[in-house]
Amino acid sequence: MDTLVKIQNRKRNFNLEMIFADRLAAKLARKDSLALKLSQRPGRQELIDRNILHTVSDEDRRIDRTAIGAKLIRRLSLRPTPEELEERNILKSKFVCE
Repeated sequence: MDTLVKIQNRKRNFNLEMIFADRLAAKLARKDSLALKLSQRPGRQELIDRNILHTVSDEDRRIDRTAIGAKLIRRLSLRPTPEELEERNILKSKFVCE
């Protein structure tokens, strides 16, 4: 009976080692695959030439950032104040009356 348990433990350990080895091999294969894909990636200028990537001038970028900033300021101004949140019982007040 004791030898049967030892054999079962050896088989279990062997199976666990094989699973670990398979996982490690898969992880290494993913890393190799990623490295291969990145090495074959076209350069920035080639993407621009193929109309995949668009060039944006500094002026266009500034205009976009200004519009985003204005939108952010407008949305932040619409947020309720802490006092309003306390009145609606969403925010607990810092001072508790005793």
